Amino acid sequence: MSDVIIIGAGPAGMLSALLLAQQGLSSVIIERRSGINPVPRAHAVNGKTIEIGRSVGVDPQEIYDAALPVSLGGKVQFWSTLAGAHLGSLDYERQDDGVEKIVSHRLANISQPRYEAILESHVLANRRIDLRRGITYKGVEQNDKNVTVHVEMAQGDTDTLKADYLLAADGAASHVREDLGIAMIGPDAIQPFMTLHFHADLSHLTRTHPGVLHWLMAPTGGGTLISYDDGDNWVLMHSCPPDMHDLAHFDNARCHTLIRDALGSQDVAFTLHNVSPWVMTSQVAERYRQGRVFLVGDSAHRFPPAGGLGLNTGIGDAQNIAWKIAAVKNGAAPDSLLDSYEAERKPAAEINSAQSLENAMKIIELVMYLLGPDPENMMTHFDDICAKASADGEALPELTAAIEAQKLHFDSLRLQYGYSYGGHDDTGRAVNDYQPSYRRGDAVPHLEIEQVGQNNSLTQLMPANCFTLLLSATAMRPELDNVSGASAVSGVTILQDEDAFWSVGESLSVRFAADDENLAGLLVRPDGHIAARFTHEGLSAQAVTDCLKTALAYGLAT
Repeated sequence: MSDVIIIGAGPAGMLSALLLAQQGLSSVIIERRSGINPVPRAHAVNGKTIEIGRSVGVDPQEIYDAALPVSLGGKVQFWSTLAGAHLGSLDYERQDDGVEKIVSHRLANISQPRYEAILESHVLANRRIDLRRGITYKGVEQNDKNVTVHVEMAQGDTDTLKADYLLAADGAASHVREDLGIAMIGPDAIQPFMTLHFHADLSHLTRTHPGVLHWLMAPTGGGTLISYDDGDNWVLMHSCPPDMHDLAHFDNARCHTLIRDALGSQDVAFTLHNVSPWVMTSQVAERYRQGRVFLVGDSAHRFPPAGGLGLNTGIGDAQNIAWKIAAVKNGAAPDSLLDSYEAERKPAAEINSAQSLENAMKIIELVMYLLGPDPENMMTHFDDICAKASADGEALPELTAAIEAQKLHFDSLRLQYGYSYGGHDDTGRAVNDYQPSYRRGDAVPHLEIEQVGQNNSLTQLMPANCFTLLLSATAMRPELDNVSGASAVSGVTILQDEDAFWSVGESLSVRFAADDENLAGLLVRPDGHIAARFTHEGLSAQAVTDCLKTALAYGLAT
């Protein structure tokens, strides 16, 4: 019997297993597929996700080496067709070196299969994780002590597995969620799409305007092209009416026509690999927990792909629930701690879902500008804009403004790094306005330090399997082991700022003083979020102990 059963070997499922193993817990991952799904799907693995992966031994360079180079994936391009008029461009997120001055890692554009292959290699090497492929989830039962999962083998044989907890990471169409009767809240059918996956060398078309996303705006050849891996792996996302959303309407001939129309060229050679239907939704589960079962990743939230927030939100789920299960399982925390998972992660999902939907809707404004107000003359209107853009893009300030209005679609650093569990109202700040701060509930910001002759991030110094007490250089270091009830805090690591230690740029003490001149220390959870703040007058072993006990019961200290 394992500690946790995980249904689904996608990114959220595999990182959940790695995070649980880091806490000393064993897991069994059940996956119905015999291997990794080769369709590219998600491509944006943001810096926070890379930071979380690094905490369990996934080397960021391993991801960057497998990703689309920044020179090819640093832009979003807008075209009539790929061979037609170029209408404008925007930066895709912040992939320059400068972003690592304020966050620990930059984003990587890596196809989901490549990312999953990296995670799988770490899963298979971990003795606490048992990955079983070709096994289908068939049902779950639970009592106040454990869960029982019914499964079916590839050969048709059935079996049962037992564990203390179950994580449902089985995707947007989660069978676990359906069996539990958990409803999804929000629009469930915004727009049907077909994804056409193909390989082609399009460098002669994109050479002057490379990018990870190519929005094709022609009324007769529209869609979105996504570039993956080394630049020859492509997906065309084609919207279609509901009555055409069936593979029967997308035979080989029609798919080839759609791709050629989008490219705007009949001469490009390509190999079509896969055609798959999907429906854009914007939904969040009504609840994340039912007894000993927890929803993680896409089983808990389904976003429009606009903004690349779906996969990364799922990784945040995994980081949040893993340490809490370990704390309860090991007797350090009461069961009430597990209720804080939904309380913290559901609001984050709702914010990201709303932003993804806003991004998807915002592009309609650009379409309306390009097609004009008169349906009978939309092609004439569109062709006129394209002709002027090709002749002199600076002569079209309205086009430039319409494209600039899409900027937040492709720059959401605050949502990626700045999500907080402290109940703060940040709705007045733009999604790209990330301001590192030390509020209760925030993640401790990146701080570049020198360690053994190498630069590192403070986020990597704080252990992920215990609490950390971060202290300014002038704070009085509390004697935690001499306090009544010290067993509750025996796992706390203390890191105190010293000039010789925090030697790159601003020190931690300077950062603390800029936030509050009386700020002496922070109690930081295993997931890097601030559980409590201490002033110089309020810092004591008993205060730390009391805050730790409260955080272990409710997630944060009061």
